[in-house]
Amino acid sequence: MGIVLSEMFKKIDCIPTWVTDGSQVLDAFPKMGYDLIFLDIHMPIMSGVEAMQALREKYLDLPPIIALSAGALQGDAEYYIEQGMDDYVTKPVTLQVLREKIAYWMVQKSSQTRK
Repeated sequence: MGIVLSEMFKKIDCIPTWVTDGSQVLDAFPKMGYDLIFLDIHMPIMSGVEAMQALREKYLDLPPIIALSAGALQGDAEYYIEQGMDDYVTKPVTLQVLREKIAYWMVQKSSQTRK
């Protein structure tokens, strides 16, 4: 999935940072300025939810965090948003959905900074 997503990000001129497990998210975040964070729910060592919770505990100013999951059961999106994710996307992700989510959250982020 990383290769497919990587190609999608390239098509929309985004430069992702890839990590192999949830704990690496905590190391990568302070080193780079991110506009969005996509977290796979099922990562080794630390799940996407655990990584998101650790980021929220450690940092006050975070970009939107979007959960990625192969789970598409009714109620999954609501569950992960209740856990603290800002949004939820099911895999396989289409280029259109990726564009829409990025555009939506960039507008939200931009409107918050203007306030």
